[in-house]
Amino acid sequence: MKVLDKLKKILLIDLIIGLAVTFKYLLKPKVTVEYPEEKIEPQPRFRGMIRLFKDENGRDLCVACMQCVKACPDFLISIEGERGPDKKLYPKTFTWNMSRCMFCGLCVEACPTNAIRFTKDYELATYD
Repeated sequence: MKVLDKLKKILLIDLIIGLAVTFKYLLKPKVTVEYPEEKIEPQPRFRGMIRLFKDENGRDLCVACMQCVKACPDFLISIEGERGPDKKLYPKTFTWNMSRCMFCGLCVEACPTNAIRFTKDYELATYD
C-alpha cells in the first residue's frame, strides 16, 4: 500500500486529475454576469413585484372584491373600495406592504379579474 501511495506522489496523479477538471471547465462558456452592467432576463414564472393593472381604456381592472386581502397569509394587502360614476366598486386605495411579502402568489391567484399580477422587476433595493 505504501508503494502505491509513493508512486502516486511521484507521478502526481492527483494533480493531473485536478487539472483535468480545471481544463474541462476552462473550455466551457462563462456563466458569470457582471451585474448591474449586464442584466439577465428573468424566467417566465419569475415572481417579482406585484402590481395593479389597468385595462386598455385606463380604468382599474380591480373591482375591490377583497379576495386578495382574504387570500394573503401575512395580511399585507389593504383596499378601500369606492363606488365610481358607473356605480361599480373600484379601489380608492390599494396598499401592499412589500417589506414583509414572501411572494407566494396567493393574491395573484385569488384575483377574479386578473388585476393583480407579478412583474419582472427584481431590483428591489435601489437608491432611487
